[in-house]
Amino acid sequence: MIILVDGFRFDYVSRDKTLKGFPRIAKSGVRAEYVKPIFPPNSYPNWYSIVTGLYGESHGMFQNYMFDRTRNDLFLMSPHPNASHSHWWDKSEPIWITAEKNGVKAALYLWDGCQVLIRGRKPTVCVEYKSLYESNIAINETKRYVDKILDDFSHDKYRLALLYYEFVDYAGLSFFYYYYSFSH
Repeated sequence: MIILVDGFRFDYVSRDKTLKGFPRIAKSGVRAEYVKPIFPPNSYPNWYSIVTGLYGESHGMFQNYMFDRTRNDLFLMSPHPNASHSHWWDKSEPIWITAEKNGVKAALYLWDGCQVLIRGRKPTVCVEYKSLYESNIAINETKRYVDKILDDFSHDKYRLALLYYEFVDYAGLSFFYYYYSFSH
C-alpha cells in the first residue's frame, strides 16, 4: 500500500505524537525516510515520478498546468476533464500499469490518473480523484478507504493499493494564503 499525503513534511510524525498510526504502519511495513522532490517541485510531476521512477522530462508530466501545441490541448489538474486525456499520461508506465500487465491486481483511491487508459490498461479498481476539502469528510472517507484496502488485501482481491490524501496540502496552502493576504 502506498499512501501519499500531499503537503506532509518529513518530520511531522516525529514532531507530532498524536500521529500514532504512521509509526504502526512503518513498524509492520516500510516507509520512506523522506522524498526528495524533482524540479519543479509541483504536485503532478512529483506524484508521477513516485509511481514511474522517472524525472519529469522522461515521464512527460512536467507541470501542474501544461499546453500541448500539436494537439492544441491544455492540461488542467483534476477535476478538469482534460486531465484524463491519455496523451498526458502515456509517455511512461506507472506502477499500477506494470502490476496489471504482470497479473498483479491494483486498486487506486483518489489517485488522479487511475481513470486514464494508459498504454491500453487501467487498474482493477479506480476510485477517481475528488477534492475533499472539509477535514471531517476527508478524514472519515480516508479511514473508510484504508479499512477497505486492508480488508481487500486480507481477501486477496488485489496486491497493490495507492491512496491519495490531499487535506494536509489544502490546509497548509489555505493558511499560507490567508496569512500572507492579511499580514502583508
